[in-house]
Amino acid sequence: MSLPWSEIPFAGGNVDGDLVRGSVSEVESVVTMFDRMGPGVEADTRVGRVTNVVRPDVPELPAGRCVRLRRLYEPRKLGSSTERFFAESFIWPIGDDGEACCVLQFSTTNIEHSRQFSKLFGAIANTFRMFEPDQPTSFD
Repeated sequence: MSLPWSEIPFAGGNVDGDLVRGSVSEVESVVTMFDRMGPGVEADTRVGRVTNVVRPDVPELPAGRCVRLRRLYEPRKLGSSTERFFAESFIWPIGDDGEACCVLQFSTTNIEHSRQFSKLFGAIANTFRMFEPDQPTSFD
């Protein structure tokens, strides 16, 4: 999925009451923004609670440098009972204007096995590739 910077949850807009501006191509500034929550710090939103399980980091994957988030989500007020879930997100800047990103996200409700799932999610993310419009997409 690709999103405009302003539509990333906790990205463009207000974080802890501060207006956030910047370019998604500045990977370190994105990490700093998400890291303001720190591990174990919870953010209550109108639809639930989000907790960083591990500090955001910047792995170098075959698709390039990205921001990796590992979080526990506890949804509420969604009209039905929704289980807590662990999600791991990989966010890559795309384009050259710093206004868009590609998000690869995995999740599981098996919270007790989140470390094993995190290893699996990382292995899958290592197979992810992005292609330029003129690049062939066949693997010989």
